[in-house]
Amino acid sequence: MIKETAYMSAQKVLDGISYLAAGEENTNPLGFNPDDVQTKMPPGFQQVADILGWARWGALVVCIGALIGFFGHLAMERQNGGGNGSIGWLGKILVAIIGISAALSLVGFFIG
Repeated sequence: MIKETAYMSAQKVLDGISYLAAGEENTNPLGFNPDDVQTKMPPGFQQVADILGWARWGALVVCIGALIGFFGHLAMERQNGGGNGSIGWLGKILVAIIGISAALSLVGFFIG
């Protein structure tokens, strides 16, 4: 019984080695290549992706509008001799733009 078990274990090891040495196309014991799997969105999810795409462009327009508005406001204040207190708002606007773009990039990554 012990000899038979040792022989079976050795045979399994040899079978595994010959299986791996047979070639690249036979090395996957699952029977399929995980890289060839085609992912699809669930039915009706394309509408959600479209809405998120529109939200991304809308957020981009709002961010650009905020920058244009800030620089217009800063130019008018500088013309009147002020504007030093408005510089702090530039940092807030830029942080908001970075946050919005990061959130949209993460959502786009997870959706595909």
